[in-house]
Amino acid sequence: AAAPAPEAAAGAAPLTPIQHWLFEALGERAGHYAQALTAQLPDDLDETALEDALNDLVAHHDALRSRFTPDEDAAADPAGVRWHIAERAPRLELARHTGPETDTPHFGPFDLARGPLLRAVLHRRGPGRAPALHLAVHHLVVDGVSWRLLLE
Repeated sequence: AAAPAPEAAAGAAPLTPIQHWLFEALGERAGHYAQALTAQLPDDLDETALEDALNDLVAHHDALRSRFTPDEDAAADPAGVRWHIAERAPRLELARHTGPETDTPHFGPFDLARGPLLRAVLHRRGPGRAPALHLAVHHLVVDGVSWRLLLE
């Protein structure tokens, strides 16, 4: 029999060493540090099913529900940031885009205190071209290894 799935994490958590470093190194520019990828999707894509799948992904992976807020209590963490994992995330809305790919609007800075730390833009590229899904995730909660887990 398969082992039961672990309960979802929620509440405050200490920063990991790399998160701590990122806040100390980048300070107020930390919201700009993200990783992105683009995937081609089938022409007969069900956009509602895609949006539901993205929301299931956020619900399943605790890190995607993360928020990072200023914390004046330096004893809590010298970086002055508190990491909090929300029990539930607000519904992720799949953005739609039909303009040039270079104008895809999801690569701006993330609001680390409000989240979400995942952005998804569906780009309908016109007749005869498969739609593309552009994903951006803040590097505080994703790296090269975790991308593979998210994409599975």
